This record gives sequence, C-alpha cells and structure tokens, in this order.
Amino acid sequence: MAILLFATDLGVYAIVVAMIIYAVVMCLLNERAMKQYMQYKNPWRSAYLNPLLASVPMAVVAGFSYYGIYKLIHSNFISLGIAVVLGMVAYFIVYLAVSKPSDEQFAMMPGGAYLKKIAGKLPF
Repeated sequence: MAILLFATDLGVYAIVVAMIIYAVVMCLLNERAMKQYMQYKNPWRSAYLNPLLASVPMAVVAGFSYYGIYKLIHSNFISLGIAVVLGMVAYFIVYLAVSKPSDEQFAMMPGGAYLKKIAGKLPF
C-alpha cells in the first residue's frame, strides 16, 4: 500500500487496490496451505467461480441503482441503502441460478432454512 501511495497518483484508491491484492494473496496462500498440510483440494467452481459469477451482476445492479436513485433524490445514505439491498437480492438470485445449492448447503448457511424457503418460491 505504501508503494502505491508514494509511487502512483491513485490517492485513496491505492488503499482499495492494496486491499484487493491482500485478499487475493490470502486466498492463494490459504489454498496452498490446505493442499500442503491437510491434503484438501478446494473445489474451485463452487468455492471461487460461482461467487465470482454472482458478484458481477450484483455490482452492475448496485452501481446502476445507486447512481440512478442518487440522480433522483440526491441522498447518499438512502441511495446507498437501497443499492445494497438490491445488490444483495441480485447476488442471491444469480448465485442460486448458477450454483443450485443442495439442502445440505442451505443447512450450512446462516439462516439457511429461511433462505431455502425463499429459494423454493423462485422459478428455477
């Protein structure tokens, strides 16, 4: 982060970039440690690809809804709150469509019984 702050003109965005790099490095190191010490191979599709695929539409929905609502009401707090909720809903729907979680996976989630009940009402 210090290198990005002093060597680039990113400003506060250097912190965001550094946090993303940190998260990716931690995922890779955890993956390596699990393989080395536990002989466990993480299923890439369900662990990384499905959440990534669901996060792209979530970002689009949250971004467009935030900027659209902000243009109408000029309130950062209200726009952000609505965008977060709409982003959560978009992530949930796309994640269900992409990963098709089993009853066991729902049981492992916090509030899994409630989420399963909601998912049962969706058409897919």
